[in-house]
Amino acid sequence: MLLAELHSKLAENSSNEEKMEDVLTSNIFGVLKYLDHPLILKKFLRTAETYDGKKLNIEEAQKFEYYFWPKFANGVEPDILVQGFTKDGLFYNILVEVKYYSKKSNIEEEDFYRDQLAEEYKELLNEEWSDDTISTNASKSILLYATANYIKPQLEIEESLSVIEEELGQEKENIELYWVSLRWIYDLIQDYGYYYSEGNRKMLDDLSLLLKGKRLGFFPFKFELIGECFNVGKIFSIKDKEKGKEFNWEIKNLIKYPISIKGGKE
Repeated sequence: MLLAELHSKLAENSSNEEKMEDVLTSNIFGVLKYLDHPLILKKFLRTAETYDGKKLNIEEAQKFEYYFWPKFANGVEPDILVQGFTKDGLFYNILVEVKYYSKKSNIEEEDFYRDQLAEEYKELLNEEWSDDTISTNASKSILLYATANYIKPQLEIEESLSVIEEELGQEKENIELYWVSLRWIYDLIQDYGYYYSEGNRKMLDDLSLLLKGKRLGFFPFKFELIGECFNVGKIFSIKDKEKGKEFNWEIKNLIKYPISIKGGKE
């Protein structure tokens, strides 16, 4: 919340949806910024993957700098830039676009189309920032699409990749666009929070309670099936009774995150 306020993200002219995403961004990444070491951040980044399942690997990075709502020279404003520095002085640009309930902010008109992720990726490669304190000439630039989805929003990602391919001429397998689920943060706090100091653990405990209250983790939940498809590896639709939202679920996840199929009970 503090960082969202500092960057004027809670202005009256902002929609409630935008405010919710900005506050969530501030709460999650604000805590990660102030931790003594980046273990949870690095574990979180390790869960990110490309459209074809390639995992993100930035193990060489030891120190991280955070820039909240940085602006490119053309006015485009992503959510966070995380720069990871190695002991050799090289660094990675990790640009994070956070979505909670909303999807990409695309613009589609009769003679104009803008894909949000494609535009941010192009600007990231240019490294033309309005803030001259941001380091440039990164050894690698990565766009990270962080959402509340349980499974990868493949269609959204493929759509952005197609635009990047067309406009930049890059082959899809060479485009550094990754997706990560924000739900991993809760699990990682439970698994690795004890590696931190007492003061850090208090911040992590508060963030954990916040995420649990939002059910933003891989929790059991009440649901009803919409259609039946029980083959492992297949995807079926479910509806979260508590949130009233529909989303897809991959059968193989039932083993790791068990939920009851009959009766809609936890």
